[in-house]
Amino acid sequence: TLENRLQAMMGQQTHILPTEPGQRALLARLMGCPDTTTFDEMLTHHQQWVHQQFSERFLESSPQTARQQPSKLHWPPTKEALDQLISQGLSSEAAQALYEALDQLAQRLAKKPMSGEGRLRLERLMPLLISELVQHSDPMAGAPDLLRLIETIAQRSAYLALLYERNDILTRVVVVFLSSAQVARWVIESPQLLDDLIDPAHQNTQPPAPILQASDPEQGLNTLGRWRQARFLKIALAELNRDITPVVAGHALSRVAEATLQTILAGIDPHSPLAVIAYGNLGSESLHYASDLDCVFLHACQAPDHGMARTAQRMITMMQLPLPGGRLFEVDTRLRPNGRAGLLVSHIDQFAAYQHNEAWLWEHQALIRARWVAGDPAIATAFEDIRQKVLRQPRDARETAETLWAMRQKQKSERQESTLKQRLNDIQFIGEWAVLTQATLIPELLQARGVDQQLAHMKGLAPTLAKALSEAWEILLEAQHHAFLDRHPATLSDETLRRIDDSIQSAWQTLLA
Repeated sequence: TLENRLQAMMGQQTHILPTEPGQRALLARLMGCPDTTTFDEMLTHHQQWVHQQFSERFLESSPQTARQQPSKLHWPPTKEALDQLISQGLSSEAAQALYEALDQLAQRLAKKPMSGEGRLRLERLMPLLISELVQHSDPMAGAPDLLRLIETIAQRSAYLALLYERNDILTRVVVVFLSSAQVARWVIESPQLLDDLIDPAHQNTQPPAPILQASDPEQGLNTLGRWRQARFLKIALAELNRDITPVVAGHALSRVAEATLQTILAGIDPHSPLAVIAYGNLGSESLHYASDLDCVFLHACQAPDHGMARTAQRMITMMQLPLPGGRLFEVDTRLRPNGRAGLLVSHIDQFAAYQHNEAWLWEHQALIRARWVAGDPAIATAFEDIRQKVLRQPRDARETAETLWAMRQKQKSERQESTLKQRLNDIQFIGEWAVLTQATLIPELLQARGVDQQLAHMKGLAPTLAKALSEAWEILLEAQHHAFLDRHPATLSDETLRRIDDSIQSAWQTLLA
């Protein structure tokens, strides 16, 4: 109430009480007090009460929030710091590297404008951070990122205070930064993600995406971007902890992308007749943290000037707009009929005619993972009907295998694929061969957009070989995800890779026989 009355009286955003007697007397009357003495007594009473409440909940000696014992290290680092780091178990080389990094940080922070309270909080926090860091086997792995974080949040002293007061939070931040360079980069670039990193509650739940208000689209996009970042971080943390598998992570990331597309389209026109069809990783619900969104736009309007192209282009622009936390998603539309030469938005009837009369085999192959994700729900049914009719077309098994094999070899010669991605794509082509040649006989394959599902339902391979491919897919997928997330990802042994390669080769030999 005092804050409200003060700002109304002064006509500005302020929290400084006036010292001029007349103004102070006026403020006392606005607060319902007969004089300034009564006002001061009331203010003191409330301030003491608030102080008591905070002290009871955040007392440093509380078992839950107790901070570490004072460290022998000091901030800014002194000449004795090098010997102190060595005494805490660091090698001479590691201690020297850490000391130099700390000294350089101190010099940079000395030039930054910081409040006296902020510098005091920094001086209290840094010795504790260093003590926590050196307890780990390879502290220099994450030290540069942690120091960049401190430099980033140095002028946000509330974060410094939180890390100092809460030993468990400080430990969590250090462990996560040591575990994942990727997560560290996300947090450094968007320090507000600290709020999500230090709060593990509801880690695996997904709150709904914020609504995009037409009255303030810029703020809405920033809020949506913040939501997308937080969801990616929560999923990544769960994967780092091995609480979820890469398959579950892919589903969760796909849900984030779907919600983002739906929110953007609803923000542009909640009644738009446009529909978004997802291909690729989003279509198969196996999105990766670095995946683009392969999208095709369809509509069923009869009027010539329906404006769907403008809506689709606005969607793409908003999805790719640079935001404080980076773009929402990159959108790739090259899988539309006729590729880059084709229209951005196609009528559903034209799309059907193209798929039945003009599309190449690779375009039918792309349909395997495609599904409706946003927009006009009526098109979802029409699109799925077209998709299933195309995939049920009779195809010669050996001829299809030869075509896919040739396409795959061309891809390998033209693309730069990691060893993991190359083997994953090899297995994916095998699963998609099954859909293209067996969907008429095995209806389950029509809904099998994921490779694991395709391998489970396909015929033509010996059960032991099919099982080996499924296991290889799981091993490679996990390695791919953790190669992205982990600071020190485990590498697959030569024996494991040889076994996977033998399974892939045996499968192709069977299909081409």
